[in-house]
Amino acid sequence: MFTALFDLGEAAKMAILSVTEGEDKPLKYPHMFQASQLMLLNKTDLLPHLDFDVETCLNYARQVNPKIEIIQLSAKSGEGMNEWYNWLEKQSKQMHEQAFAEGINYYDIHSVAGLLIRHAPRC
Repeated sequence: MFTALFDLGEAAKMAILSVTEGEDKPLKYPHMFQASQLMLLNKTDLLPHLDFDVETCLNYARQVNPKIEIIQLSAKSGEGMNEWYNWLEKQSKQMHEQAFAEGINYYDIHSVAGLLIRHAPRC
Protein backbone atom coordinates (compact mmCIF):
# COMPACT_ATOMS: atom_id res chain seq x y z
CA MET A 1 0.00 0.00 0.00
CA PHE A 2 1.45 3.36 -1.02
CA THR A 3 1.70 6.13 1.55
CA ALA A 4 0.37 8.41 -1.20
CA LEU A 5 -3.06 7.06 -0.32
CA PHE A 6 -2.83 8.40 3.23
CA ASP A 7 -2.35 11.84 4.75
CA LEU A 8 0.67 11.45 7.00
CA GLY A 9 0.87 15.11 7.96
CA GLU A 10 3.73 15.94 5.64
CA ALA A 11 4.03 19.41 4.14
CA ALA A 12 4.62 18.04 0.63
CA LYS A 13 4.77 14.71 -1.16
CA MET A 14 7.51 13.92 -3.64
CA ALA A 15 7.91 11.02 -6.06
CA ILE A 16 11.35 9.83 -7.08
CA LEU A 17 11.58 8.01 -10.39
CA SER A 18 14.90 6.57 -11.45
CA VAL A 19 15.49 6.38 -15.18
CA THR A 20 16.30 2.69 -14.66
CA GLU A 21 12.65 2.04 -13.68
CA GLY A 22 11.10 2.89 -17.05
CA GLU A 23 9.21 5.89 -18.34
CA ASP A 24 5.79 4.31 -17.78
CA LYS A 25 6.01 4.30 -13.96
CA PRO A 26 3.60 7.27 -13.60
CA LEU A 27 0.97 5.24 -15.43
CA LYS A 28 1.66 2.08 -13.40
CA TYR A 29 1.47 3.90 -10.04
CA PRO A 30 -0.80 6.90 -10.67
CA HIS A 31 -1.70 7.45 -6.99
CA MET A 32 1.91 8.14 -6.15
CA PHE A 33 2.22 10.81 -8.86
CA GLN A 34 -1.26 12.30 -8.37
CA ALA A 35 -0.50 12.94 -4.70
CA SER A 36 2.96 14.43 -5.33
CA GLN A 37 3.85 18.06 -5.77
CA LEU A 38 7.25 17.18 -7.16
CA MET A 39 8.74 14.38 -9.22
CA LEU A 40 12.48 13.90 -9.17
CA LEU A 41 13.66 12.17 -12.33
CA ASN A 42 16.78 10.64 -10.87
CA LYS A 43 20.00 9.14 -12.25
CA THR A 44 19.90 11.16 -15.46
CA ASP A 45 23.63 10.52 -15.90
CA LEU A 46 22.63 6.99 -16.99
CA LEU A 47 20.44 8.18 -19.89
CA PRO A 48 23.11 7.60 -22.57
CA HIS A 49 23.20 3.92 -21.56
CA LEU A 50 19.45 3.26 -21.39
CA ASP A 51 16.46 3.03 -23.67
CA PHE A 52 14.50 5.70 -21.79
CA ASP A 53 12.44 8.46 -23.42
CA VAL A 54 12.52 11.47 -21.08
CA GLU A 55 9.75 13.40 -22.89
CA THR A 56 7.44 10.38 -22.79
CA CYS A 57 8.05 10.02 -19.06
CA LEU A 58 7.39 13.71 -18.41
CA ASN A 59 4.22 13.55 -20.49
CA TYR A 60 2.99 10.51 -18.54
CA ALA A 61 3.65 12.26 -15.24
CA ARG A 62 1.77 15.38 -16.40
CA GLN A 63 -1.03 13.22 -17.79
CA VAL A 64 -1.53 11.81 -14.29
CA ASN A 65 -0.91 15.15 -12.51
CA PRO A 66 -0.88 18.29 -14.69
CA LYS A 67 0.37 20.42 -11.78
CA ILE A 68 3.37 18.25 -10.84
CA GLU A 69 6.72 20.01 -10.78
CA ILE A 70 9.57 18.02 -12.28
CA ILE A 71 13.27 18.26 -11.60
CA GLN A 72 15.73 16.13 -13.53
CA LEU A 73 18.77 15.33 -11.46
CA SER A 74 21.87 13.28 -11.00
CA ALA A 75 23.74 13.14 -7.72
CA LYS A 76 26.74 11.87 -9.65
CA SER A 77 27.00 14.74 -12.14
CA GLY A 78 25.28 17.37 -9.98
CA GLU A 79 22.64 18.12 -12.61
CA GLY A 80 19.52 19.55 -10.99
CA MET A 81 20.82 19.39 -7.42
CA ASN A 82 20.78 23.16 -6.85
CA GLU A 83 17.24 23.31 -8.23
CA TRP A 84 16.19 20.57 -5.79
CA TYR A 85 17.89 22.31 -2.86
CA ASN A 86 16.09 25.53 -3.79
CA TRP A 87 12.76 23.67 -3.94
CA LEU A 88 13.37 22.19 -0.49
CA GLU A 89 14.34 25.58 0.91
CA LYS A 90 11.20 27.18 -0.55
CA GLN A 91 9.01 24.43 0.95
CA SER A 92 10.71 24.82 4.31
CA LYS A 93 10.16 28.60 4.32
CA GLN A 94 6.52 28.22 3.32
CA MET A 95 5.96 25.66 6.07
CA HIS A 96 7.60 27.94 8.63
CA GLU A 97 5.57 30.98 7.50
CA GLN A 98 2.33 29.01 7.62
CA ALA A 99 3.12 27.64 11.06
CA PHE A 100 3.99 31.12 12.32
CA ALA A 101 0.72 32.51 10.90
CA GLU A 102 -1.16 29.74 12.71
CA GLY A 103 0.74 30.32 15.96
CA ILE A 104 2.54 26.96 15.79
CA ASN A 105 6.27 26.71 16.52
CA TYR A 106 7.94 24.62 13.84
CA TYR A 107 11.32 26.18 14.48
CA ASP A 108 13.00 22.83 15.04
CA ILE A 109 11.73 21.38 11.76
CA HIS A 110 12.64 24.55 9.87
CA SER A 111 16.12 24.66 11.37
CA VAL A 112 16.79 20.99 10.53
CA ALA A 113 15.72 21.53 6.92
CA GLY A 114 17.82 24.70 6.82
CA LEU A 115 20.86 22.88 8.12
CA LEU A 116 20.46 20.15 5.50
CA ILE A 117 20.21 22.71 2.75
CA ARG A 118 23.07 24.92 4.00
CA HIS A 119 25.46 21.97 4.35
CA ALA A 120 24.51 20.16 1.16
CA PRO A 121 27.23 20.20 -1.46
CA ARG A 122 26.49 22.80 -4.11
CA CYS A 123 27.14 21.95 -7.72
